[in-house]
Amino acid sequence: MDLGDQFATTFQLIRRSAGVFLLAVVLMAACSILYQNASYHMMGRMAEIAASGGMSDNADPELRQQMGMQMLSTTAANLGFFLIYIMVLVFSHVMAAIAGWEAVNAREISLGAVFTRAIGRPFWASLLQTIIMVMLAVVVVAIVYITFIAVAGVGASRSPLPLLLIVLILLYPLVATAFRIQKVSIESRGPWKGLIASIALVKGNWGRTFLTLLIAAIGGGVLIFLTGMLTGGGMAFQFGSRGGGNDPQAIIDAYNKMKESYSIGSLVATNIVSAFAYTFCFFLLTPMYTDLRARRGELLETPADDDLEMLG
Repeated sequence: MDLGDQFATTFQLIRRSAGVFLLAVVLMAACSILYQNASYHMMGRMAEIAASGGMSDNADPELRQQMGMQMLSTTAANLGFFLIYIMVLVFSHVMAAIAGWEAVNAREISLGAVFTRAIGRPFWASLLQTIIMVMLAVVVVAIVYITFIAVAGVGASRSPLPLLLIVLILLYPLVATAFRIQKVSIESRGPWKGLIASIALVKGNWGRTFLTLLIAAIGGGVLIFLTGMLTGGGMAFQFGSRGGGNDPQAIIDAYNKMKESYSIGSLVATNIVSAFAYTFCFFLLTPMYTDLRARRGELLETPADDDLEMLG
């Protein structure tokens, strides 16, 4: 199955699983819109307090307390929305894996059946799997930065070199574990064994897998960018720089920058397109997964007994 066939098959799977696709898009878009809209308004409140002098050393104690509580509530709310979004992202991926596999095998399955199967063991195992990956990534990031600081001093942490090294280190495992949720949802593997089995499946085809994912990512990124520009917004692209720390002027500047590009229409449009792109990629992984299994002679209802042998 070449690249064109994989994308064509993905569209067929989406057509056969339209209900699942739309549900995943709605869930992810709604969660992201709520998160970004709440962040915008909470940032506005922080900017108001900062502009009134609530962060200065001689500010009214009550105003300073309000600012502290606002910053705390903003951080807590953002973290809460982010965790919910991650859970929705994982759940949507699991649904796409289940629905896609059933469609590949020409079996009819209702939206309710997919939802019921996904919300059980596959979701919780995949969520635990995601937590494991995040923890491992945090360890890598910590080791790289600690090493750079120990060798070259604190100033080295501001260099782009640590970030570049982190990307190079994490790129291979991120691509190699692309089918971890298929391994959990379709083959009923555990979180850790699912990661190892995905690495084994990709072995010898890492470049092919990376190229396919890269093309899909570029296509989705361009589509999201154009949507933001055409709707006169672009707010979604500025949320990553909305910090400011404890600097009042930085908070005010960050909010003003967000305010200039804030648009409900653009916010909704870009997040719907973003959710569409994510869900398309989730479905794309199933034809890719099927192709890799076919290349290993595994196109059976049950996979090979021990994928670990492929690592040898």
